[in-house]
Amino acid sequence: MFLKWVKHNPFAMLEPFWYRSMYMFVLLATLSLRMSADVSVPASVASSGEAHDVDNDDDDDVAYSLPPSVASNDEKQHDVDDDVHMPSVASSDEQHHCDDDEPVSEAPSLTSLPVDCDDDIVSEAPSLTSLLSDGNANMSADDLHDVPSADECNILLSTDTVPHDIAEFYSPPRVLATAKAMGRVGNLSLDLETGWDFRCDALRTLSLQLLTALLIELVILSPPCTMFSQLQWLWNVKKMTRLVFERRMSEAKSYVNHSMDCARSQHAAGRKFVFEHPARALSWDEPTVENIAALDGVQVVTVDQCMLGLTSMSGIPMRKRTKLMTNCHVLASRFRTVGLCDRSHKHQVIQGAEGGVRRSVWSQRYPCLMCQLLAQPV
Repeated sequence: MFLKWVKHNPFAMLEPFWYRSMYMFVLLATLSLRMSADVSVPASVASSGEAHDVDNDDDDDVAYSLPPSVASNDEKQHDVDDDVHMPSVASSDEQHHCDDDEPVSEAPSLTSLPVDCDDDIVSEAPSLTSLLSDGNANMSADDLHDVPSADECNILLSTDTVPHDIAEFYSPPRVLATAKAMGRVGNLSLDLETGWDFRCDALRTLSLQLLTALLIELVILSPPCTMFSQLQWLWNVKKMTRLVFERRMSEAKSYVNHSMDCARSQHAAGRKFVFEHPARALSWDEPTVENIAALDGVQVVTVDQCMLGLTSMSGIPMRKRTKLMTNCHVLASRFRTVGLCDRSHKHQVIQGAEGGVRRSVWSQRYPCLMCQLLAQPV
């Protein structure tokens, strides 16, 4: 009877094996789900864009949230596609510079960094002035010596002097070297490397007085982006103590706010200004910057510096997408004509070093065409 039943039900003998197989499958699936739950990030955390220092024992470590423009970088990366590769997470210990590349300091000399700054963020690099001297045919050693000290500028305030055509704040001689070659008047290249430390309240106040006293026709404002760099947030902020973080953020904001004070002063007096910062810098979301951008006649133009002739030391174009905010229609038109990269060439990513010099430091040199466009009469 049993054999007859098996003959008509050939799979009957497999039923116990089938049941055992299903049981093992369900058991393994359950274990897999439990193991994945132990290591996965909850959806509420994974989507929040928050990041924390791995050293939870140090109370001074900064627990920070990535700014929205950094946290949502995945969506913007392919649209922007400029001079650096922006990762979606801070998963590397490699340091990157503030020009959307490696956040050490906009002024690259060792003396430009605070005495108590972190050793892991200090970079041994030649000063920007030495690189400018090598790369700007119009610049000479006299240009550095011509920059007046704060004491000399105090004297200028009390004497009659020739109005200045152009000045640049937060920069060693870059545009002024070209402007002077064109016969234009000006010697104010006020920067840490020329003896002007704008962390000092008195020097910021003095610079505002100079704008009025010297009737400066055009002031170029290019403060260091430092803490406004997206890659600074992705790599270096997590390494900072709260004290260092707060100090550096305060300094970065004071530089930008001072620049906006200069811009407002020039605009109110009917004179010109241009503010330059990397296109991805978080400074563009600062209320003081947005307020100036909203003033009547102020325009913001985006350009790729590869179209202005910026190259690496080996001659490969570097894109370095940059925004310029100005109340000068002539300047805005000049740079709008340049525009974005025409994609006729490949780019050198502004990361790493070449010939012992970081590409991010090298790229702080304005290309000759950019200097010429800024130096020409407006």
